[in-house]
Amino acid sequence: MAEGLSNVQGLEVTFEYGCAINDSNTAGFAAAIEAALVADYAIFVGGIDNSIESEGGDRISIEMPATQLQLLQEIQKVQPNTVLVVVGGSSVDISWAAQHLPAIVYAFYPSEEGGNALADIITGEYNPSGRLSITLYPSAYVDQINMGDMNMRDGPGRTYRFYTGDAAVYPFGFGLSYTSFEYSIVATGTAGSMFTYKYVVWMVGCRCCVDLFAVLMI
Repeated sequence: MAEGLSNVQGLEVTFEYGCAINDSNTAGFAAAIEAALVADYAIFVGGIDNSIESEGGDRISIEMPATQLQLLQEIQKVQPNTVLVVVGGSSVDISWAAQHLPAIVYAFYPSEEGGNALADIITGEYNPSGRLSITLYPSAYVDQINMGDMNMRDGPGRTYRFYTGDAAVYPFGFGLSYTSFEYSIVATGTAGSMFTYKYVVWMVGCRCCVDLFAVLMI
């Protein structure tokens, strides 16, 4: 991430390693908070990795790791212009960030060129059009559902199709860009056993962007 931003002409980038992904060491807090204080913007890259989630082990919590959240909160106190970049392959409860930060990028695992891609998005060089492929649940969800029961309607339900619990942090399919769109269904019909729909999408903002949308049949 820092390398990608350093490649952007005109930006002066300071990098500080504030804390590890999942331990209680706060030795790097002071330097990270000081860097955020004197900057115009702060970008906090956090989330989870294979030490927390993997094919070979189950997570017992979907909360953001406690030390990360503590540092993020301290940085936001001194730098309101803080952007959160979330790395990980599954749902992380970022409720606090959703309520207190001006921008969040859910990057999943962005691979080798991820730093450059994220730099393009955050600086506005590229106008994003992605949508969440998962539901971001509140942390209490893991205590409300029987993980040994694969019934999709068990408890508050699973996935966007059957979830009826507390409001999701962000729902499946959520996503923003630097422009605005309007949508309209202009025609419907049937073709044999198939339903047909005709949609019109208008870009009503001032930035060019490709929009991605899906029709979900429930």
